[in-house]
Amino acid sequence: MRQPEFTDTVRRELGETALAAPEPEAAARMAQRVLRTRARRRQRRLVGAAAAAVVLALGAATIVTTQSTSSQVQAVPVTQWPARGALADNLGLVERARQAWGTRAARVVFAGTSTEVGTVVVLSSVERDGEIRLAFLTAAPELQVRAQLSIPADQVMAPAFGFVSSEPDRALGVVVTAPGVTTAWFSSSAADTVSVQPVDGLAAAVLAPAAAAWNTAIATGGPQHPDFGELTSSSHDPAVSPGTVARAGTDTQFAVFGVDAKPGDVVATRAGLVGVVTTADGDLAGLNFTPPSLWGLRTTTASGEPVTLTRVGSLVDDPIAVTPAGPGVREGDRIVLSGFGRSAGVVVLGTVHAGRLLRAVPTPPTGAKVLVIRR
Repeated sequence: MRQPEFTDTVRRELGETALAAPEPEAAARMAQRVLRTRARRRQRRLVGAAAAAVVLALGAATIVTTQSTSSQVQAVPVTQWPARGALADNLGLVERARQAWGTRAARVVFAGTSTEVGTVVVLSSVERDGEIRLAFLTAAPELQVRAQLSIPADQVMAPAFGFVSSEPDRALGVVVTAPGVTTAWFSSSAADTVSVQPVDGLAAAVLAPAAAAWNTAIATGGPQHPDFGELTSSSHDPAVSPGTVARAGTDTQFAVFGVDAKPGDVVATRAGLVGVVTTADGDLAGLNFTPPSLWGLRTTTASGEPVTLTRVGSLVDDPIAVTPAGPGVREGDRIVLSGFGRSAGVVVLGTVHAGRLLRAVPTPPTGAKVLVIRR
């Protein structure tokens, strides 16, 4: 299968799994909570907008994607993965890594070197509450924690765990893979797919600067039935937290439940923008997808040409016009949101069609899993 076909398969299967709805009782409870919150805050509107779009819901770093496992790789919990890497027996290196992480009882998952990263140590720890955590440390030159990942209970059998570090001139993807995995793919809504062959269980790849933990997925297995792993952001990137959509009434009344967000935080799937947090009340946050709510972030084409977004009309479901600052934009050009600190990572807004923005992600249903990008 050609790479574009594989990418389409990755995006299609992730799109089918990332927006799964909960049981009716759970959805009702979330909707009731939204209604109670709206009653307490009558002066505030939780607004969003829906638009027809192709959903490219690209996987999960901290959200669930799929539990299928390739027939070529036996499913093994990450807690049972053997220690791998040429430096796994280097007791001095491992001890320094444990000290740097602050977890003396941590188990070695990988210790070795990579052309893209240099020295890498991956440790795992089981917390008192049963939660499994992974730490990725690199030497620059002293060992430092590059990323930490908390693994949900339903993802311990995933075939890969890692992080994406977004930097001004490039992005770097690093994952540890399950025993038997021979190929891994970094697939992104903002960059080209990159394949890599793990060495001793470690796969690392240089990605396009626009790639980030919130727009990239890691897949293993065959192209017809890819298995998806877990990715998180690096320690210097904006933190990414999982959330759940809770809606009440209409498509323009929706919020994110289960995350302590603040106004200005960005809510997205791996495919693109869901909305920007405009109001917050504990673990419930109201969203908006109107041009004024994007203040403080930059809207450009994927090639970096600035554009202005303007809603055509006064209703929340009116179309949004795309006005270029330069020579113009072409039909089908991708429009992205940037300005996430020192990261060059972007969130895809959609594509240009007849001078209007066709959103990458429509308003998701109640119970949909999303990511909250801290700002």
